[in-house]
Amino acid sequence: MTWFQGRIPVRWTLEEVDGLDWVREDFNDPVMNRTWLELYGPIARTGYQADHRSRQLACNGHIIRDLVAAGIALTRTGLSYYKMMPGDILPYHSDTYARYRAYHGVEIDDIWRVIVFLQDWQPGFLFEMEGRPITQYRAGDFVAWQGSAEHMAGNLGRVPRYTLQITGVMDRGL
Repeated sequence: MTWFQGRIPVRWTLEEVDGLDWVREDFNDPVMNRTWLELYGPIARTGYQADHRSRQLACNGHIIRDLVAAGIALTRTGLSYYKMMPGDILPYHSDTYARYRAYHGVEIDDIWRVIVFLQDWQPGFLFEMEGRPITQYRAGDFVAWQGSAEHMAGNLGRVPRYTLQITGVMDRGL
């Protein structure tokens, strides 16, 4: 699987991020939701999101341009801020990109996903990419991958964990 790590400048504050309009929704794959309920019981809460359906941060355009400077030139981008409270988990899964694929008419292998860490890593913040733990990150670090790659996230810490999820198609012309 193609994936890598990088870094962009921090253009947000946690106060701005925390002030977004957060909504808790189930993961968009009903089969995985049933599997997680069987494995983990009702504690499998995946967190909150603030996506294109709600207010976004003014720095979104700067973040996209910073990713271009870091070698990730995405078009047709969708941004979703993600908040995991202590105890929230998102078990191992591969993204389906169901809404994105339907809206843009693209195949899963053409899609790129970027997770930007919006705060410094703290004990209890979990993220794994294809079995490799990602820890000790700083605000502005990111992980990017193409297509479907198994990953997981969780917050077994003491404070909310914030990330930004960006979905798009690589612009080969840039």
